[in-house]
Amino acid sequence: MNTKTKMTSGKKHVFFISKYGAWQDYRNEVLSFLGRKFSVDIEILTTGSLKPYLHENEVVKYKLFRSWIPLSAEKWGFFPSAVRYIFKKRPYAVLCQNDTRQFTEYLAFVACKLLGIRFVWWTHAHMPSVVYNSNFKKWVRQQYALFFLKKGDAVITYCSVGKKFLLENGLDSKHVFCAPNTLDTEKLSTLAAKYRGQKNEILNRLKIPADKKILLYMGRLTQRKNVETAISLVSELNRKSADSCHLIVIGDGENRLSLEELASEIAPGAVTFTGAVFDDELKAHYFTIADLFVIPGAVGLAIIHAFCFGLPVLTTNVKHHGPEIIYLEDGKNGFITNEGDTEALVAKTAELIGDEEKLQQMAKHAQKTVIDKANIQLMTAKMAEALAL
Repeated sequence: MNTKTKMTSGKKHVFFISKYGAWQDYRNEVLSFLGRKFSVDIEILTTGSLKPYLHENEVVKYKLFRSWIPLSAEKWGFFPSAVRYIFKKRPYAVLCQNDTRQFTEYLAFVACKLLGIRFVWWTHAHMPSVVYNSNFKKWVRQQYALFFLKKGDAVITYCSVGKKFLLENGLDSKHVFCAPNTLDTEKLSTLAAKYRGQKNEILNRLKIPADKKILLYMGRLTQRKNVETAISLVSELNRKSADSCHLIVIGDGENRLSLEELASEIAPGAVTFTGAVFDDELKAHYFTIADLFVIPGAVGLAIIHAFCFGLPVLTTNVKHHGPEIIYLEDGKNGFITNEGDTEALVAKTAELIGDEEKLQQMAKHAQKTVIDKANIQLMTAKMAEALAL
């Protein structure tokens, strides 16, 4: 990775400070789209090392710094050399997340105030996915975050819920911009169109019987994603309907081994674990052959991926969904059942896979959701407005 590649001269230059290099996948493509659309050079200041699937391009470059806190402590970050770099390069704007444990961001905030550089926060605002063990700790962290959010030149929120939270807590509406969190939906929709009509061919290539209904999960294999419920779901469906379904699990994480053991015990031969997949074309193959997308735990950006391919989404009403849950309309582009009610999840799934007309209606609504509410053009337009590009 050439972190010294020079940016194009004559263009505005934006820095994005990010917690560590491995945590970059979707932000890379969003920032690339932003840079190309608005003719901006973007440099991501981070620490650690970059994964092989992350690439610089003509508008997005990386600058790596040494962290003063061990990288094993992923939730914390401090690489002050990034602030010296801001003083040296004097970018047009700096973008940060207001992650309260990433201290580099707050030093950068002070530096930008001293230098007169536009400083913009890009954040959940209300931190929906954070689990607190005390209300006092929650209050302290939120007040700390709000203090700095109010001092920035602008705040970009991931959804309307975050914007509402900020306005209720005293931020000026003129400085708060809702940029609906999404992926590069134009790229995904192009891939969906490319492979449409090739389902049987792909099933044959992957050695999955064409008579199976395919359920798909993609995400981290962690406790908060509750993937074991998806395995129990396919087990119960097959028990009731003679091995009619197959589950594909894309992703990796600390729970993978226990999930594989569970699948071999209660759904032998009915679950395929692919591991993490970063190749867009291969992911498109899996999404093309799927009939439904199942994510029993916390919903994140994978819902956008599913909707671009016309896959209805099934989930449960867990407390800590990401902001992207706002795109799910119960009964229209997916279903939400009660957490822990596997019987209801089984019933909704069986209802959908047994009603092709309903499945197609929900597929169309899923794609329309992306067009109307979650497209990359809308997101980057709002980001550009906040950055004053």
